[in-house]
Amino acid sequence: MTFPSPSVGARSCSGLRAKELRTLPVRSLVVVLPVMLMASGFLQGLSISGPRPAIASSTIGQLAPEDCARAAAITAGASLAHPCTAGRHSSPVVSGSDMNWTSISALSTATPPARCCSAMAYDAFDGYEVLFGGVGACGGVCNDTWILRGSQWTHLDPSHAPSPRDWASMAYDPFDRAVLLFGGTPDGNIALADTWSFSSGVWTQLDPSTAPPGRWASGLSMDPQDGYMVLFGGYQGGSSFLQDTWTFVNGTWSEVLTAHLPPPRWTPLLAFDDQEEGVLLFGGYAYTLGFLGDTWVYAKGDWSQVGAGSAPPARDKGMMAYDAWDQRMVLFAGEFCLLSCSTGGYVRHLNDTWSFENGTWKNISGSRNPPQQCCGAMTFDWGSGQLVVLSANSSGGRNATTWVGSLSPPSTGGPEISSLRAWPSSPTVGSGVLLTVAARPSLGTLTYLYTSLPPGCATLDSPLLACAPRQPGSYVVSVEVTDASGRTVAGTLALTVTLGGASPPPPSPVPGYLTWVVAGGMVFSAVVVLLWVRAGRKRTTGAPSPREPPDSTRGASEAKEPIVPEHTLDKGSTTLRHGPEDPRSPEPSSTEEVAGPRDPPQGREASAPVEAGRPPTE
Repeated sequence: MTFPSPSVGARSCSGLRAKELRTLPVRSLVVVLPVMLMASGFLQGLSISGPRPAIASSTIGQLAPEDCARAAAITAGASLAHPCTAGRHSSPVVSGSDMNWTSISALSTATPPARCCSAMAYDAFDGYEVLFGGVGACGGVCNDTWILRGSQWTHLDPSHAPSPRDWASMAYDPFDRAVLLFGGTPDGNIALADTWSFSSGVWTQLDPSTAPPGRWASGLSMDPQDGYMVLFGGYQGGSSFLQDTWTFVNGTWSEVLTAHLPPPRWTPLLAFDDQEEGVLLFGGYAYTLGFLGDTWVYAKGDWSQVGAGSAPPARDKGMMAYDAWDQRMVLFAGEFCLLSCSTGGYVRHLNDTWSFENGTWKNISGSRNPPQQCCGAMTFDWGSGQLVVLSANSSGGRNATTWVGSLSPPSTGGPEISSLRAWPSSPTVGSGVLLTVAARPSLGTLTYLYTSLPPGCATLDSPLLACAPRQPGSYVVSVEVTDASGRTVAGTLALTVTLGGASPPPPSPVPGYLTWVVAGGMVFSAVVVLLWVRAGRKRTTGAPSPREPPDSTRGASEAKEPIVPEHTLDKGSTTLRHGPEDPRSPEPSSTEEVAGPRDPPQGREASAPVEAGRPPTE
């Protein structure tokens, strides 16, 4: 529906004579016409948007054909289920681009002892990977701290550190400019629930008033779009696999009761996906469901299932990180077991590489890959623009080989910028915003310089800059990235800071449309009233014509006073209210209690003996 320009309406009435005006219902015009004009401007600015759909069902992944054949042979004649049932995903879609993996262990003068189940994250504030804990050649369960800068590993010896543990959850928190660590287990029976931060080589134990229940092998990721860290799932021993969601912001943990939930599991893979604008979850293992190959996204306080179609084979103990340079999620390795791992069932370690982009999984395995393995660690190095993998359990035993991987070749002609983004894209005054710069050096390390930032933000020598703007407005932020040779590349980003509250309506097709519609209506009403009053005065005053002398016999007391009409304009107001509905708490799931196994109990072989201890480290 379109509306005429106010100027057209004004011109159509400007030629009316005073006599014609006297015949119009003036009071109706004064009230109705401005209201219609203002309603026109209001309707012109309305927009309609729908909520993001959420899917509550779960999808289980597909095993490789050779493993299905092996499973059929093992389970022949037995009343045991295996994962090769109907309804699985179709064959994988193989892309034309392969991941290039390269070992860099030989370049470092020192390397961490061989281990598995350790935690690793890139510390964007200090510019290196942080490795903590695990179990292996350190003499059992470890609590040593290592950092990787470039290709060099360095062992740190902080005076204060978390207790020995494996399967801790760890991720970089850009809002606190520190690496966040939660939970883990020292022996496969005790579930830890302590929270630590690591910054500038120092571990600090935090003391939040509330915290998630103790667990190990949960997923943890930053969520810059929503402004907090996200924790999901994990394992507490026995048959207690978790599916709760927690957020961490400003030193406080809070449980989120979402309308939809992924099934419970341990070792879910979590990482923030720029394309999905939310935290992506893949795979894991649960007692009642077996190995999982489903894909979910957490965004704006709820989970929704995505990635229908081809998907990686179901697995647990894999690795996943978002490649900000190539702008796609990357998944690597993992394991699954046919029958029961704890009783010697067939175990398959994987070394396939998959990418997730535009809602689709693709197999991008190349000809040269890290060994088949599980329980390793992977993160994205913002300083080099590459993925970093620390290998762990493989068919040949534990190891600590370091690999870097990328889909595109390294830069050779100077530093390059692949993407420059703001999370959220339109922050509000006083709330957090994260600027991310995906860049690659051609030589050495990179330095960063930000200019034209909004008040409340200051430059930081880091590819991730989090701050809280104090003033609304439109800003064109510039960042200069310089490598060790002094070569510089610059990029700009348009950033709009709003006052917050209700989202403003989108701009009108004509700038200031609503403003001058209202003003035009008021001016038109005033002109109508003025003409009507003047015309009424001429008709009722009875003034004599200049050519006719006044009647001397008429007394002054007989003169008629002019009639001044009274006009009343009632102004109304309309209040719009909106807000999210209360989230619905999911029904709790019930699980079967069994003794704590060395590996989580295998639902496909309930009669298998269980062995106390930690998760398997094949």
